[in-house]
Amino acid sequence: MISKIVVHKVGNKINQEGLFLSNEELKLDEEMLEVLENYFLSGFKSEEQFQFYSDSYLANNVVYGAVSEIFEDQAKFLWESETIAKHLFEIAENPRVSGGEIFVIFFEGEESDAGKIDKIGIFKTEKKEMFLKVNANDNDGYDLDKYFGIGLSKPDKGVMIYNNDKETGFVLSVYDNNKSGDIYYWYEDFLKVKQRDDDYFHTQ
Repeated sequence: MISKIVVHKVGNKINQEGLFLSNEELKLDEEMLEVLENYFLSGFKSEEQFQFYSDSYLANNVVYGAVSEIFEDQAKFLWESETIAKHLFEIAENPRVSGGEIFVIFFEGEESDAGKIDKIGIFKTEKKEMFLKVNANDNDGYDLDKYFGIGLSKPDKGVMIYNNDKETGFVLSVYDNNKSGDIYYWYEDFLKVKQRDDDYFHTQ
């Protein structure tokens, strides 16, 4: 269940695009939260799991450090979401990387036999879709307006970080549906993740 959500606008600094940070969390009603939860979770299809790593100390992995702080203290959610957005902005070294919105979301874990596992999702939207809006006019007819916005099929990029196995880099699910800009940008440059050495890995 979504309990916290914030969105920042991250451009490509190589292309002279800016970084625009929100200073507050989104305040949404239950219906919108349900729509967004279905939207954000729709991109995870594979059973493949990943973990954060670092070339030196794990704590030096920026996203790992930020989510660790949030899991420890939810009061740091907004501050650390800015850290994540700034990091995403700084690592864009390819002019073909698309700017877009980055959503940082805290999912409150539900009680189960395995205990309560909270999750943090980070999602990036890049492609804009055209949609039409039908409006009544003063002549008892209708007009069409054209808009561009975020489609509700699934985000372009996503990662879900589960609050377990922190010592080895957490357990992550990751996807990238838009690899046209830079195939290393999301997995390597931003998240710095590697596949977990688990049953799925050995099956492959």
